Amino acid sequence: MKTHVLDLGVCSITLPEGWGVLSSDTDNVNAPLTIADAEIGVGALQISVAKYKGGVLPNVTSTQLSELLDDFSNKRHLKDPFDGQSQLNGKCLVGQSFHDGEEFIRVWYASNGKSIVLITYVCDWINKDIESNMREMIVASMRFHDAS
Repeated sequence: MKTHVLDLGVCSITLPEGWGVLSSDTDNVNAPLTIADAEIGVGALQISVAKYKGGVLPNVTSTQLSELLDDFSNKRHLKDPFDGQSQLNGKCLVGQSFHDGEEFIRVWYASNGKSIVLITYVCDWINKDIESNMREMIVASMRFHDAS
């Protein structure tokens, strides 16, 4: 399978063939980047990066990422999380899935201890398994740059 690397500034991710950037609002630095398989995809990933720029080193932990994830789900009234994920593999990463009406929503927070990346994936509930391997592979491919 052909892949290509997408540089997000503080980190990079590897996208499988067919996946690419659908939208990027370069005028708004806070706008998420949207990636998907534009031809045969059923959902989309949105990625937002909070880059550490200096000052007191935040030393972000998986506990803090879990708190961010809880806050994210509470503000959006997402209930009954499942498929919880927490790992430390050169990075802290937490994730959870939600069934919200007719939608499947997967949310991840990752950090290298300094910068934080939020990734969400949304598709119709009925299609939740179609891109499961691809979305998990993309998130697992995340590599933080040393200088971030």
